[in-house]
Amino acid sequence: MRHALSQLFDIPLSDWQFINTDRAAPIISNLPQNTYFSLSHSNGFICFIASPEPVGIDTENLSRERRYFEAAELFMSDEEINTLKSESKTMVKTNFYRVWCAKEAYFKASTINYLFELKDINIIDLLNNTNEWHLMEQYIEQHLISIVSKNKTYPVIQHWL
Repeated sequence: MRHALSQLFDIPLSDWQFINTDRAAPIISNLPQNTYFSLSHSNGFICFIASPEPVGIDTENLSRERRYFEAAELFMSDEEINTLKSESKTMVKTNFYRVWCAKEAYFKASTINYLFELKDINIIDLLNNTNEWHLMEQYIEQHLISIVSKNKTYPVIQHWL
């Protein structure tokens, strides 16, 4: 995070002030005004994004197996679960993670995320970019990255492995 922020704002690495929090991204006490950021990690892969607009990012390792239909009950609407159940076996994993990452990124981007649950997010609107929020998806090796922002201009993705 220090490295990315220093490149973005031309501030020395050591000048950034982080306050760690439990179960949430750290607070950056000296982040320039009107700067939003989001952080995600999965299986040793870390994603960080900063933007002048509200933004959220999520990543998942697609090689991770899980009980997709049991997990879907926790965050998908009935309609989304029915759609998932109607898909071919090979598409269940991919679309499970697409829905999961998109919803997590939206949840992180929303400044009112305490007012709803993940089941309440309409994934169709996000996938079709039919509301004020815009979704971008990117695959890097075995990872899916979802970025949700209010800005239609998609960010440049830089990565280091």
